[in-house]
Amino acid sequence: MSVLRALFSRAVFAVLLCVFAVPVLAAEDATLALFTRGDFDGAIAQGEKEHTGASLATAARAAISQAVLHDTPCLECLKRADAIATRATAADPNDPDAYIYLAAILGHETRIVGLVRARLDNIPARAKEAIDKTASLGPKNPWVLSAQGAWNIEVVATGGSFLGGVMFHASAEEGKLRFGEAIAVEPNNLIVPYEFALCLSAYDYDGEHDKIRALLSAAIADKPNDAYETALHARAETLRTLMAKGDRRGFLDAVACFQGYPS
Repeated sequence: MSVLRALFSRAVFAVLLCVFAVPVLAAEDATLALFTRGDFDGAIAQGEKEHTGASLATAARAAISQAVLHDTPCLECLKRADAIATRATAADPNDPDAYIYLAAILGHETRIVGLVRARLDNIPARAKEAIDKTASLGPKNPWVLSAQGAWNIEVVATGGSFLGGVMFHASAEEGKLRFGEAIAVEPNNLIVPYEFALCLSAYDYDGEHDKIRALLSAAIADKPNDAYETALHARAETLRTLMAKGDRRGFLDAVACFQGYPS
């Protein structure tokens, strides 16, 4: 039973980390402008000042971006983001962006505190509620497809193809197909191939080496649209350089770091 609980918890936050990148479509201009140029503290302050659902959702996105790009895992940063995202859902219960960011934040918290502590703090249940709410508010899009892809790959990576398939009907091949659909829907989005590359690297670096390299090259070929995407673009370049050098250990360490695992 403990194995099944671990599979469920890891599958939940695998989904969260990929849906994190969903763009704010209706945020207040001032808050979004600050986020776009990388002034995350400014975006947080402006969003809290405006205190609308959209501006608070952008503030939450800025807070989690700040946490993801932090040199080391920052639980304090994520707790701050959690509080902002929770206020965003209260300000506008029908804004899917707020729930997406809340779910992503909870996923990153889980990676830092571990599965046991996360379950004690009710993090997986809160995350599942946020995911379900997001799905109820909007149609499928590249981010949802990416999340489905990540879920399938993560479950198989955690429990193996037999247990993941029998208990959860998960399949690495299904995950790859979902990611492929996401890329087809939005081929110029650098975040989707980048996240796909991270998932495959953690799942089977040796077996998926060529595909990972192609995905990183695709992410690098796309033009970043904001400061956060610029940072991920640089990370993709770092990973591709490590691959070119044949530095397997360095590559996998970098993947774990970029995914938010404590060293």
